[in-house]
Amino acid sequence: MGSADILRQWAESGPVCYGQCRVFAAVACTVSRALGIPCRVVTNFGPAHNTDANLVIESLYDENGDRISGDDSIWNFHVWVDSWMTCPDLGSEFDGWQTSDPTPQETSDGVFYCDPASLRAIKEGEVGMKYDTPFIFAEVNADVEDLVRLSTGQSVKFSGSTKAVGHFISTKAVGSNERHDITHQYKYPEGSKEERQVYEKAQHHNKLLLRGEKPGLHLKIKLGENIIVGSNFEVYAVLTNNCMDARTNPLNQQAL
Repeated sequence: MGSADILRQWAESGPVCYGQCRVFAAVACTVSRALGIPCRVVTNFGPAHNTDANLVIESLYDENGDRISGDDSIWNFHVWVDSWMTCPDLGSEFDGWQTSDPTPQETSDGVFYCDPASLRAIKEGEVGMKYDTPFIFAEVNADVEDLVRLSTGQSVKFSGSTKAVGHFISTKAVGSNERHDITHQYKYPEGSKEERQVYEKAQHHNKLLLRGEKPGLHLKIKLGENIIVGSNFEVYAVLTNNCMDARTNPLNQQAL
């Protein structure tokens, strides 16, 4: 009935069966604190399980209104942990609370684990940041779409929600058994301009991530074909705009 009992049985006789997310999170929190790492257990109500990494929870139906099987889902609740630490590989602005999920639902680099993602990166939609940030972002702020599959094979959206995922994200209050709401640490208020801007940025960055590209402006110098030593040759500047808006970048031509 507690982390100490579970850890004691594990130490004496090996693996302890069985557990659920709240049990794994409690044990992870106990171990982290024993190692001197500040840690808190976090409960998210209405968490999304996004299987295809598109930040959208899709429910697909046929023309008769019957549900077509799909892997995306929204649970009643899910529990994980936040740990306080620095992130030298991400930059000091992403120090602080980092989310880890002791109950990983999808593989990451071929292994079942999910951690640690900066809370600031999650809140600001920086899904290109390590580690597993897109999945955790979807858990707290994915959009929901209901689609019908037509006889032509085309899928058409008929309803949806931008507010169904991620409610009352909570941890235990310091010094009492009261619930402490930390939803504001994970995302901007639902329906606010900031929340929609962050989601659109996350969608944009996630599509680039899935294509193996990075946000921003990128310049690549390309040489022409059939170059002959001692002769004039052509050089091409290939400018790629992976920003969300149009950019003007005049290129100055100089003699080489």
